[in-house]
Amino acid sequence: MISTLRKPLAVALGVATLLTADAATAVAQPAGSSPVQQLRRDTAAIHALGVSGVQARVIASDDRQSVATSGTADLDTGRPVPYDGHFRMASTSKTLVATVVLQLEDEGELFLDDTVDHWLPGVVQGNGNDGSRITIRQLLQHTSGIHDDLPGYTTPEEYYQQRHDVYGSEQLVARAMAHAPDFPPGEGWAYSNTGYVLLDMIIQKATGQPAHQEIEDRILRPLGLDQTRWMSTSPTLPRPHAHAYQFFGPGSRVDVTDQIPVDYENLSWVTTTQDENDFFRALLAGRLLPARQMAEMKQTVPVSAEVQ
Repeated sequence: MISTLRKPLAVALGVATLLTADAATAVAQPAGSSPVQQLRRDTAAIHALGVSGVQARVIASDDRQSVATSGTADLDTGRPVPYDGHFRMASTSKTLVATVVLQLEDEGELFLDDTVDHWLPGVVQGNGNDGSRITIRQLLQHTSGIHDDLPGYTTPEEYYQQRHDVYGSEQLVARAMAHAPDFPPGEGWAYSNTGYVLLDMIIQKATGQPAHQEIEDRILRPLGLDQTRWMSTSPTLPRPHAHAYQFFGPGSRVDVTDQIPVDYENLSWVTTTQDENDFFRALLAGRLLPARQMAEMKQTVPVSAEVQ
């Protein structure tokens, strides 16, 4: 989602999932400069891989913006992908959560080496799970070892039956606790949505407000990101938007735009490429976190060899 060059440059992509459709590439700016031409090539290349619709935006160091689209927003009508369309942030919203946690650490409201049990006593336990051994830092870095067991769709029938199911944070954590950890805390890496469910719960315990409200108050409102919204349990997207499609097997193309994300607390955020770029530019420029917390965010950890 973010690319940096010698002169700072931010890129945001909105992708409308895996279907091929023939449509012309369009550009919102005259194709005179090389960034625009490159963006056109890149969006066309992504579309050629089988993605039904692509929207991309580049903001140069002088704040000039280039937008390119490729494919279609609707496979039935051939409607073009909108330049300012909304899309679900999906897991990029984890950066919003992490930013709030690090702001709270800067304010002395919590510490990265606090255990989960310190904030959520008895929530992480059973089948070898132990919240007294897992820290906030490990949740942020996906090194807690907590097994992910989020519900998902494997057939069109499951999609239609389950797309409006609502799961609370406690339910999602309980599903994870039914499994043994993937590894002891701090001794491996595995992507964990459940870890960020727990971080949401910790934010609420520390502040008295839901995580989405803290994100609104601390990030969105100060930056003027008025096209970024928490949709709660609404299954729809604000207009304009492109449709999302999924293959469940040969001949099983399904429009999956209408759905409530399984982890709706974390994953029901929607945004635009403009807002997403503005957020990451502000974050990386140090406008949201002091230097020490920004350095913590940039700390990397080894990824397990089996992770592709």
